Amino acid sequence: MTFPMTFPMAFPMAFHIAFKSILSVVLVLSFTAEDSSWAWDQHTKLSRLCFESYKNLKPAPFESIEKVLPVLRIGSASTPLHLAHELSQALVVHEEKIQWDWKSERAVEVLSYSAFEPDFGMDQNHNLGPDQKFMGGYTGSSSQGVRHMYYLAWDWKSPLALFHYPLHEMGFAKERALLYFNLALQAKKSGHWFWAYRFLGWGLHYIQDLSQPYHVSQFGSFKLLPLRVLFTKGWNAFIQETTRIVGNFHIAFEHYADFKIDQKENSFLKHVFTSPQPSPSLKLNHGISVEEGLMLLIKTSNQMASSLVRAQIASMGEVLFNPTYHLSLNEDQAKTLDYAAFDCVGFALDPVAFASRKSSGCTSSGDKSLPLGFQKQMLEALSNMVIASRWYLDQFLSFY
Repeated sequence: MTFPMTFPMAFPMAFHIAFKSILSVVLVLSFTAEDSSWAWDQHTKLSRLCFESYKNLKPAPFESIEKVLPVLRIGSASTPLHLAHELSQALVVHEEKIQWDWKSERAVEVLSYSAFEPDFGMDQNHNLGPDQKFMGGYTGSSSQGVRHMYYLAWDWKSPLALFHYPLHEMGFAKERALLYFNLALQAKKSGHWFWAYRFLGWGLHYIQDLSQPYHVSQFGSFKLLPLRVLFTKGWNAFIQETTRIVGNFHIAFEHYADFKIDQKENSFLKHVFTSPQPSPSLKLNHGISVEEGLMLLIKTSNQMASSLVRAQIASMGEVLFNPTYHLSLNEDQAKTLDYAAFDCVGFALDPVAFASRKSSGCTSSGDKSLPLGFQKQMLEALSNMVIASRWYLDQFLSFY
């Protein structure tokens, strides 16, 4: 005899399916971290724009790494270092991925170049612990994700914003920013300004990563989960589709920011480096420690994630959910996407509809047509990056 499923029986099954779908997102991140290993499209360009107003930085005459090594101490080490290989081992980075002989005497250029350098491979292909399988895996470009992201421990007071699995604190971006800040101070104290700026630039990379909401939230919002696919096509299809969607949103956000910055006078971001408008909660000042400031930046970025996704759906959802777009697998598609079209309200996949929209005055310079929510989120995230980058440099300069 077959009995109808009663509510007490149905509820646990529904809960099990819902939990399993959420847990699968955790597994998805093992495959999607290649999409999330990079926070901003161009750390060098962004850093140069952040610091171009700094006119009186000490010059940074080049010297070999061996010159500064004897004054450096990492952790509890008491003996001096003598070779780049020894430093690389202590930092757990790939020596061959670092341009040790790169030269410039301009402090801003040293900072800007170095801020991009952690994306050149120094953080890839390391085994850094069990959490790494949830943050990019152990091999390939995605393996750097565990060092370039940070998730706060789950808290019942913010159950959705802080949801990730495992529920404990994860990622090493905060730790790396602190490590390189301390190395920079040691080099500065001994008068080795080139390597002081070089180390600080490396730390700056992680500061900028932590200002990107997708780097402090595992998948941004439950709105990105295609539960319809789970129930109609099954588990594997759900994982694949979630991978594609999360990657699309992350990559499109970064490329669109780069596109708008390049527009300069025609962009709503034209004043972001001269008059940033950060989140009200990002109250960075000299009275707090670097670690306290990092935690404040992480919490601020995390709080932005859900609203950013909602705003991005309003502007880009039509294309980013569309199954013909897979930006993480198709680099040309990601680069050649018509980002100017996102200045309009949404993105018309129908060429005729889009042509009509353009003829009505919605063009690449039509920022007035951009949904205000997305415009605000983009401006706020980049403003947070500018403020945090400058605060990090200012904290370094204030130490004697």
